[in-house]
Amino acid sequence: MVIELDEKEYYRVVHDPLSWPNIYATRMPTRILLAVANRLVGMCITTGAIYLYDCPVQRLIPIYLVVVGSVGGFLIFFQIIRSICWYIRVHEGDDEEECLPSVTTKICSALVTCFLFVWFIAGQL
Repeated sequence: MVIELDEKEYYRVVHDPLSWPNIYATRMPTRILLAVANRLVGMCITTGAIYLYDCPVQRLIPIYLVVVGSVGGFLIFFQIIRSICWYIRVHEGDDEEECLPSVTTKICSALVTCFLFVWFIAGQL
């Protein structure tokens, strides 16, 4: 079965990032990465909470795990909400350039990411 598309429809299907083939082609790796990241965050928080007062190796490891899991979970949740808001605004007809994240949003995201990086380095010492 061959489906013939006119030029406008072909452009919409092939080049529009929000068309159905592109959503499933490009969004699936993102969904998989988010699922893995959510599991890792959950495992960090759970493991840290279980061994919070009686870690057999070092007493600060559970605190490190709980903080990394909590802040990482917040960052993932923040990114998901931001993506959903962008997706809704674009599909309501707003211009894509107007729907880009604000400077405040970018700064908050960068600060949380920098905190996670510094916390990771501090946990290695």
